Amino acid sequence: MTLNNGSITDAWQTKKDEWQAVYRRPLTPAMFLERSRVAYRDVEAAVYGERRLTYYELWERVHRLANALASLGIDKGDRVGVLAPNTLMALEAHLAVPLGGWVLVPINIRLNAHEIAYILDHAETKALLVDASLWAEQASMLKERKMLQVLIVDQLASFEPYEENQKIHASRGKHGNHETHASHETHANQKRHEKHDTQTDYERHRDHEEHRQRLQDYETLIRDASSSTHPLGVRDEWDMISIHYTSGTTGRPKGVMLHHRGAYLNALAE
Repeated sequence: MTLNNGSITDAWQTKKDEWQAVYRRPLTPAMFLERSRVAYRDVEAAVYGERRLTYYELWERVHRLANALASLGIDKGDRVGVLAPNTLMALEAHLAVPLGGWVLVPINIRLNAHEIAYILDHAETKALLVDASLWAEQASMLKERKMLQVLIVDQLASFEPYEENQKIHASRGKHGNHETHASHETHANQKRHEKHDTQTDYERHRDHEEHRQRLQDYETLIRDASSSTHPLGVRDEWDMISIHYTSGTTGRPKGVMLHHRGAYLNALAE
């Protein structure tokens, strides 16, 4: 071992990392699906409504999701939230997020908007996968979460009527205000209020466009993503795998951090 102006500690750490890369794999639940793909390739792995996936098909979709998240700029260690009941998307997210070395933040769907907002902000969630049934309920709150860079929505196309209703409501409110002003105010005041309304419309449109740029349809994302094997993003089994929050019945929700090693051993013990 040659030392070039470096400490013995640094040199030892470098060699240790090299040895671990060759002789040691971190304990992580992300390894389970890889084995199942080989051992039970054509066995039914998941049933959701009319859909049925074999272990190989599930493995492929999980790796597609991991590749998609990486292509969207989600970096190792970033928090990825899941706001969904027991759906296929939730299952695949629980497998893909640890695989990529990201931190999973599952959120209780029974919490109210204020509690969900607190968890998203406190965990510094960068991406969120949200179920269609919850999107309409939490859309306004999610639009205000500036830290969220990506919103992946299951069945995004089903939200078009909701967004059209929002546009119609905004349009009606604008014309209604003009009629009120016309009957009670002078022409000069009308101009002042029209200018104010125009600025409000611009800001609303800008926020709407920024929000739409964050939106991704889940199935479209899976379909268009690379089908190549996503490399295991876990280098250390003590890295954080997830943050689980309490319901906050006695105050604000509290986050509990779990690591890959603990999750792996707990799964084996079940």
